[in-house]
Amino acid sequence: MDKLSLVGLLLGIGGILGGQLLEGGGLSILFQGTAFLIVVGGTLGAVMLQSPLNVFVTGIQMGRWVFVTPQLSPQKLINQITAWSRLAHKDGMLVLEPQIARSSDSFVKKGLQMLVDGNSAEKIREVLEVDNHTYEQLRFQSARVWESAAGYAPTIGILGAVLGLIHVMQSLGEPSKLGAG
Repeated sequence: MDKLSLVGLLLGIGGILGGQLLEGGGLSILFQGTAFLIVVGGTLGAVMLQSPLNVFVTGIQMGRWVFVTPQLSPQKLINQITAWSRLAHKDGMLVLEPQIARSSDSFVKKGLQMLVDGNSAEKIREVLEVDNHTYEQLRFQSARVWESAAGYAPTIGILGAVLGLIHVMQSLGEPSKLGAG
């Protein structure tokens, strides 16, 4: 878990809540279902409108990276590839076939399958570079989901405030309803 992200989130929320209390306001004013629905629903709708489904879903899944950093172990992969290389050099490429099913990484599986199938090094590199580029592009586009949400949320929040003012204005004829608005 990324401790700095957790501390930043708690500090931000604490600052907002503390500032509200110091100004003499109640915390209940910050937790309004209608405002939440307008801002979150409107923001999600706007982001969905501009994103393809796979990009949107991947972006939402990437949101957990704020708190749980993806674990990469390049040294483990290097050691595994080295062991496969020794094994293939000693017993031939077909000895790697059982390793395909054991691998949990689809990228590694594809590379091993192409190697066992007898493809040239150039062809394997070309195919895997295209796969890697496609993977990276999806992640870049998916990260933009959060960038877009950060751009839309304040605007939709202002729209929610305007809707609240319209609601208050509709109640001008009945002063008893003005406070609730």
